[in-house]
Amino acid sequence: MLRLVRNKEPVTAVLSDAQHKHQLALMSDADWEKLRVLQMVLDPCRYATELLGGEHHVSCSVVLPALCHLQHVMTVSDEDPDVLSALKQLS
Repeated sequence: MLRLVRNKEPVTAVLSDAQHKHQLALMSDADWEKLRVLQMVLDPCRYATELLGGEHHVSCSVVLPALCHLQHVMTVSDEDPDVLSALKQLS
């Protein structure tokens, strides 16, 4: 998803080009904003997954801080947009 957000302009340019024949709909600005907001939660999850799921041995001293950080990130707050609160409540 990070790559999609980073490449918003090229993706939008290609999808809006009349020469390309496709059935894909352009994402609205609200959809792009949802992706940006969701990325705030998904990035820490990706990092913890890479940290704890590596091919090498994981130090036990890393597990608890990583899980505590994820718990903090996934705590619903009043400032969270609706889409982010909904995702956090699923966890």
